[in-house]
Amino acid sequence: MILARYHANGEEHDPLVQLEFLEIQEAIELERTAQSQGSWAAFVQTKGNRHRLIICILVGFMCQWAGNGIVTYYLSPILNSAGVTDPATQAIINVCINIWNYPWAIAGALSANRLGRRPLFFISTGGMLICYIIITGLAGSYATTGHSATGYAQVAFLFCFFAAYDFGFTGLQSAYPIEVLPFSLRAKGYCITQFCIYLALFFNQFVNPIGLSSIGWKYYIVYDCILVGMLVLQYFLL
Repeated sequence: MILARYHANGEEHDPLVQLEFLEIQEAIELERTAQSQGSWAAFVQTKGNRHRLIICILVGFMCQWAGNGIVTYYLSPILNSAGVTDPATQAIINVCINIWNYPWAIAGALSANRLGRRPLFFISTGGMLICYIIITGLAGSYATTGHSATGYAQVAFLFCFFAAYDFGFTGLQSAYPIEVLPFSLRAKGYCITQFCIYLALFFNQFVNPIGLSSIGWKYYIVYDCILVGMLVLQYFLL
């Protein structure tokens, strides 16, 4: 009755209503079958599923260890280190970054089918690596010279970094693990990805501030290396 009311003006025998009802029945049956076949052990029983398990784990860590964990959660000390110390200016930059993220995430989502998932990962990670190397150099230069123009250039490349991240990772961190998993393992596989995300977040919350306070801008070099490693892993595993 609900399908007929909203999709066929109350006509229960409409072909569209009958098709949708059949699809609902098939989905329920698939879920019932998946519950009986999709055990956790299935992730290690075949080569294909082991590969999928690695992808679920990899994507979970990549989306939080791409350097965004610093520039997202510790934006204020980063801006302080770049010479932007005014709280009002920092607030404006924070708002602008969040507005900036939105269109780039949409652009990435719309480009996924056209470019392909693997190239989208390469473009996103490669763009982040280039931006992060430049940010590292600018941060080191500002720490040495104190030139305000160098600090503001660092802020500008933070926006470029976020554009690269949003273009690939914002959409694919959820879509890609789900797409590579069979129906019977989809829910469990995505749980694994989410578990890895929270493990990475734990690291970000408790290790990043120690690194930043101990060695300052040199801590960015750690994420330069991580991004290089991510590109290599993406090439061989995605």
